[in-house]
Amino acid sequence: MFCDLVLFVVVLLNCFIICIVIYYIVYLQRFNNEEIMIGKNLKLFRDANMYTQEQVAKYLGVERGTLSNYERETREVPLDVLMKLSSLFGAELSDFYEEDQERLEDKLVCSFRMDNLSDDDMKQVAKFKDMVMGYLKMERLL
Repeated sequence: MFCDLVLFVVVLLNCFIICIVIYYIVYLQRFNNEEIMIGKNLKLFRDANMYTQEQVAKYLGVERGTLSNYERETREVPLDVLMKLSSLFGAELSDFYEEDQERLEDKLVCSFRMDNLSDDDMKQVAKFKDMVMGYLKMERLL
């Protein structure tokens, strides 16, 4: 009787451990896919707006290499940086996770293509795009 109970507990613990391992494998795979989408979409938005890595990095207050790491998916993009990027590109945070490239291209309508923007110009463009995105959100709600 006691041996049966011990065997049952061992089997139950093994099943529990297997479930935890499977969960983490699935979770890590999902996390890696999201990071890949963020990097690709970040680069897509930056290119569509014809910004250099240097310009965007300066706007964000990070090194150019840090931005490059975000785009190459070797470094996780912090939420506050994603929020600044969404303002700069006139995008919603969810756009950085978008896998459907056709949907994403619709978001590029708000892309400004200007040369020789100063840091202040980039801040003003970001504020304007924030206002446009706010208006579009209100329109969807009404």
